Amino acid sequence: MKKRIEHVWVWLVVAVVFVGLFSLMVRVSGVPVGYVLVYSVPRGWNGSGWMDVRGVYVRDAGERVYFYVEYYGAVPVSRDYARCVSVYVDSDGDRRTGSSNNGMGADYYVYLGVSGDNSSSFGMLYRWNRTVNYWDNYKSVAQDMVLAPGLGYLEFSVGKEDIGYGSGGIKFYVGAYSYVVSMPSTELSYVVGSNSRKVSVDGVASDWGSSVPLVSFQARGISPSELEVSALYVANDAENLYVRIDARGKPSSSIESGTLGRELFIYIDTDNNNDTGYKAYGGADFYVYVSFNARPDKYTYVSYYRYAGTGGDSKWQYVSGTAANANYDAVYEFKVPLGLLGLKPQQKIGIYLPKQQWYLYRAIPVPVMYISYPLPKTNTTGIGGTVPGVAQKGFIERFFGSETVFLVLVASVFLVEAAVIVYLARRPQKQLPGAPPPG
Repeated sequence: MKKRIEHVWVWLVVAVVFVGLFSLMVRVSGVPVGYVLVYSVPRGWNGSGWMDVRGVYVRDAGERVYFYVEYYGAVPVSRDYARCVSVYVDSDGDRRTGSSNNGMGADYYVYLGVSGDNSSSFGMLYRWNRTVNYWDNYKSVAQDMVLAPGLGYLEFSVGKEDIGYGSGGIKFYVGAYSYVVSMPSTELSYVVGSNSRKVSVDGVASDWGSSVPLVSFQARGISPSELEVSALYVANDAENLYVRIDARGKPSSSIESGTLGRELFIYIDTDNNNDTGYKAYGGADFYVYVSFNARPDKYTYVSYYRYAGTGGDSKWQYVSGTAANANYDAVYEFKVPLGLLGLKPQQKIGIYLPKQQWYLYRAIPVPVMYISYPLPKTNTTGIGGTVPGVAQKGFIERFFGSETVFLVLVASVFLVEAAVIVYLARRPQKQLPGAPPPG
């Protein structure tokens, strides 16, 4: 009897574990109710799952089309994080009309986004104006977005009539950005010559010696840590102004797919006078744009701009740009020629940094450039994901219809067997006659 009870408990534990795994599998890999998976996307970067798109789903319901962009993780509940998605739609199937994008002529596009804590969101539909060859602000779709803090997806809908959805369906592609606030807006000052040293722009901090940061930022627990700036340094020699940016994690120099972008906009007030230059950014006379990207290989670029406005407008004149003046490895570094800025020793300058946002960008799909919906009847596999089409069924799907049905049947068998064993264990046991007396 004791062994039978132990057997019951073993089967009960197996059943419970299997049911738990079944629930987990359905939650993680199941298709959202009513949707069709039109494109599955392998991980492009392992830095943080909430930033990386996992799949794109569509469903057709009445007069509306619904889109569901799934990620590999839930976005942290904080306004320091945000997701944005653009969906470009070719409704007439003619690449000669509309905006030329990804091998199709886009007639409409939807642009929407939401912060991780749901404190801000936006959604707008645009229509291509063939007369002026530009996008017209068509109508808001903010009311048609699913909003909640910490979601693992972006879901929204548009009216079929609003995007010209006809009997032939649509072609579309998705551009997905996930943003992190890498550093807050900051206003600083620096005296030329106060940290005099020769720096090799190689992304290694050893030649900065015992330099003290011009500013250090309080840790905010950003995930991933490599997208949070911890400190900024400034130095100069007779030829260049050097800037170093430290992050809390080692920068990724390559990714599998997409673009991991770390961009900086640094405004320099050469006369340290807020009443001259571009007044909105500390009286800036110059600004420097720097790009440190993994896309998928390491890439850097820096460009310089001189202010040409009257103080209240944003008229900037491009001066020059080069890939040679920026680099990153353990830290981010770039340089600005002093002659370009017209700086002299002991001159005090102002440095203004607006809030910086670093991001992961994924273009979906690649390499076929667009998705057709409704899906065609064939499917192939290409680099970067599953090309649009009806997925080929595996062994389980062919015999059971779907993985979900198979898992339900197996879980049911475990539960039924456990119940039968419990029932048999509780039945009264028939007493067998004892052994006959000797002799």
